[in-house]
Amino acid sequence: MHDSSIDHDATFASASRHRAESPPVPDARPFKPDLDLAELSDRNTPGPAWSGRGEALSRSHLILRSRAMCYLGRRLLVVVHLIDAEPVLLSGKVLACEYLGECLHRTILELEPTPRDSKLNEWLHAQSPKRR
Repeated sequence: MHDSSIDHDATFASASRHRAESPPVPDARPFKPDLDLAELSDRNTPGPAWSGRGEALSRSHLILRSRAMCYLGRRLLVVVHLIDAEPVLLSGKVLACEYLGECLHRTILELEPTPRDSKLNEWLHAQSPKRR
């Protein structure tokens, strides 16, 4: 059933106006490797992994694209798969996540020191064979 009393165009325009602007990322350079991502719990336990692709990198931020929406303030683990190199583990806090369309989200992470934990090392090694 369609409710004709709702002005869908006005609702969409209002939502678009109130969408948060992505914070600027200083000195970001193009950076497009394959990534494996997982949300990190309060106990430093990685959740289920999903894939993504890098977009840009600076000394303090990583911008990536993936099909998953990430909530602001959550911590993510990122495994960077570079050609002819061992995977690199990064971690960061979600500063922004916006829907780009066609099931893609653009996420900006503020990079943080990666926690040193045997569970994270095991998780990293479990992600590595996927790309070989």
